[in-house]
Order: sequence, then structure tokens, then C-alpha cells
Amino acid sequence: AYMKTGDMLMAQSMLEYAEALPKLTREQREGVYAGQAYYYIENRRYLNALDALDNAASISKKKKKSFYRYISAQLQERLNDNAGAVEQYQMIA
Repeated sequence: AYMKTGDMLMAQSMLEYAEALPKLTREQREGVYAGQAYYYIENRRYLNALDALDNAASISKKKKKSFYRYISAQLQERLNDNAGAVEQYQMIA
């Protein structure tokens, strides 16, 4: 909600708080990582977004894992890391 209203400082604060919570389910933790990735992409911090997407993919189920890998590949293309992008695309197939 904070990202949609443009309150990025509060969004970052809430994401940091959520990440620090000790008792999150796998799905909740995945949601935190996905939220972080969205936050970083919105702020053009693509390397941070790649880390968050990797974290999300590492704990997600197959369908969502492919989604996170696809976004990672697109970001790597944007960063002119074609080898990294190809690697991510191959992980999807």
C-alpha cells in the first residue's frame, strides 16, 4: 500500500520490519522477498532486486519460481548481463 501511494520510506521500513519477523511461514517469507523485489525495481536498484528475487525463488514452488526467474532474467538483460539472463531463462525450462 505504501509503495502505491509513493511513500517509499515507509514501504522500506515495513519491509525491513517484516523481514525481521522470526515466525513467518514459507509463503509469508516469500511474499516479503517479492515485496522487496518490487520495492527495489520501483527504485531502480536492480542488483538488490535480483537478490530478493533469488531469495523468493529459492523458497517458492515451481510455478512461482519460474515467474521470479523470468523477472530476474529481464533485469539482467536491462543490466546488460546477457550471460546471467540466459542462465535464468535456462532455469525456467
